[in-house]
Amino acid sequence: MEGPFQKIAEPTAEDVKNYRWPRPSESADFTQWREKGEKLRQESDKALVARVVPGIFTLAQFMRGFEGWLMDLIQNRGFSEAFHDKLCEIWIETVSRIVEALGENVDIVMFGDDFGFQNQPIMSPAMFKERVKPLMKKMVGTIKSQTKAKIAFHTCGCVFAYIDDFIDIGIDVLNPMQSNAKDMDPGRIKEKTAGKIALWGGIDTHVALPKGSPQDVREEVKNKIAVYGKDGGYMLSADHNILVD
Repeated sequence: MEGPFQKIAEPTAEDVKNYRWPRPSESADFTQWREKGEKLRQESDKALVARVVPGIFTLAQFMRGFEGWLMDLIQNRGFSEAFHDKLCEIWIETVSRIVEALGENVDIVMFGDDFGFQNQPIMSPAMFKERVKPLMKKMVGTIKSQTKAKIAFHTCGCVFAYIDDFIDIGIDVLNPMQSNAKDMDPGRIKEKTAGKIALWGGIDTHVALPKGSPQDVREEVKNKIAVYGKDGGYMLSADHNILVD
């Protein structure tokens, strides 16, 4: 599928203004969240996780195309900033309605945006601080003012350079600490995050789980618990989806 902005050669802020944006109140039945939250709270003593809509990176990539979105950051800055601002606004309205519907029946609100390639962050830390961090801080801060739930954030790849910003933004839980991505050394991550943010994931899905022996998997799990689990703050799981291999 093509995104609605994908073929515009030189998009402007006017294109964002003139697009017929969906209203969250018209596009989802939030009573379903309320009913499911109430049901799960009665049936389970587990923490309830609400996996909400993706962040503005993912939404922008879907609507503009990955290449166009990246180039707009430099070449069409006016459009890029207006685009991100609008997506931030819609995200906040949508997730606010979700947490309102859930009430006390949610312990973790989780969303995702992939900020890392396998070998580097998707943008420089300086650009992230200037162009993305203020919007994320607004998103997370708004939701935290409306719920006691913790905020969990999923981002794949090489994201070590952003961790201090994630903490400052107000993220409570970082997922998934992709083991084979550059700079994602467990010891460095634990040292930077200890006492500041919980960690969720970390078990290698590139080598240990698909190619290792049962003993290799045991050692992987023991090692990650020893590092990430020191003094607590670690939720053990694979560092991404467990696939057929």
